[in-house]
Amino acid sequence: MRRITPTRLRSLPALATLSLACGGPLDPRDLQLLTGTRLLAVRVETEELVEEDLQLQPGAEALPLEHVTIVPAAVRPGGFITPDELEAEIAPIWIACIDAPDDDLSFETPACLDGYLPTRLADIPVCVEHVAPPQPDDEIPSRREACRIATSPPRYHVPLAEELSVNPRVELTVIASQTGKNSGACADQLLGEQEIGDDCISARHHVRIGPFEALAGSSEDVAPDDVSRNRHFRITGFRATVLDDDDEPTEEQEIPVGGRLTLSEGESAEIEPIVPDEDRQLFPSSDPAESKESEPEIFSASWFHTWDGGALGLRLDEDEEEKDMGPGLCDDEEEDLAVHWTQDKDPKPGDDRLYVFVKDEKNGVAWASLDVVVQ
Repeated sequence: MRRITPTRLRSLPALATLSLACGGPLDPRDLQLLTGTRLLAVRVETEELVEEDLQLQPGAEALPLEHVTIVPAAVRPGGFITPDELEAEIAPIWIACIDAPDDDLSFETPACLDGYLPTRLADIPVCVEHVAPPQPDDEIPSRREACRIATSPPRYHVPLAEELSVNPRVELTVIASQTGKNSGACADQLLGEQEIGDDCISARHHVRIGPFEALAGSSEDVAPDDVSRNRHFRITGFRATVLDDDDEPTEEQEIPVGGRLTLSEGESAEIEPIVPDEDRQLFPSSDPAESKESEPEIFSASWFHTWDGGALGLRLDEDEEEKDMGPGLCDDEEEDLAVHWTQDKDPKPGDDRLYVFVKDEKNGVAWASLDVVVQ
């Protein structure tokens, strides 16, 4: 059976970013510049009951028998596409898949859906609601399945499955047509292991199952409380440092989400999304040798833009040359969410819309945009 390779089935780790960020067949600069409709991220939001005064952001991971809503982030040069517009324009088809436990959870592992190929869309059953076992001590069932999410907006009920306690994720595959007219045909081509048409879009993401402590069920006192569950976060604005043509800072500004940064010809800017401190969670330290019991989550960013008169690069560093800003940061040892926006070698007036996608290490993601205007 032929495998679906990464060049055929692209991944969308919560990020909101393409999995090709750390290497792949595409030039990062081609990925940065948006010239048409692009699906760039997926946000999985847990539906849960919380006290209103807690003002919590939606959960980014779910436990068995919880519902999640799937929120895609699609953009065009003119702005973000609403979920309703996306449904009408590309008619995406969502397939959920639970696989057997695997020792290697990297992107290089075959897609879960690969184990069901070749097949047809009509032969994949619709996802259903699952019920809890009659008795708490009943054995957790083994469940390996692929099912089609038929609701709009897409909504999935996480089943109770033995596989999820070892391989805590549910794979999501989205298949669509860029024109919205041939999504079913695109699905049958991909599922039938045929060559898919140029009009077709396919991508992969995961529903993270957790928190693990509650999933393991090692103690009656362990519960998916508000501290242990990973949550999404907000981008509340941008910090911008304007640089002259010698890369010397001249002023600092705070730009609201959807706002505008105005530059003169020859100027550049370092731009950083603002994530409120109260949205940054603390989790147990991953290094047992460290004395600290908890550490803040680490974020990484991906940037895209719409005008070929501008370019994106990493923040300037005195000790090393500036690098091209690919669609994601592959080294999370030191968090740096900023981008260095520069003008073309031949400056000219124009308007560049920048999109940023920020992700944490546990499926949390947020996105926002601003305009850079050259007068």
